[in-house]
Amino acid sequence: MRKKFTKFIGEIWTKELTNSETGSMFYANWKKVFELEESYQEIKNKYEILYKAVGIDSNTKLNRIVFIALIASIILNVINFMALMKVT
Repeated sequence: MRKKFTKFIGEIWTKELTNSETGSMFYANWKKVFELEESYQEIKNKYEILYKAVGIDSNTKLNRIVFIALIASIILNVINFMALMKVT
């Protein structure tokens, strides 16, 4: 989704459709009539919310994995320490 959105912004949204003054006037009028600016902002806001939510989910999963690895490491260290104390 990110690739498609950035491609849309780079290739379509930011470029002028024509060099013609008449064409530019038509495009400006169409933007007003079809409320393209408002639609774009709404889509952009939804994209940002979705992108952040996916990032948060990804970070949450990564944090869980790190926490589990930390607990396993602590348990193994305690076992090794106890084994070392029995030997000496």
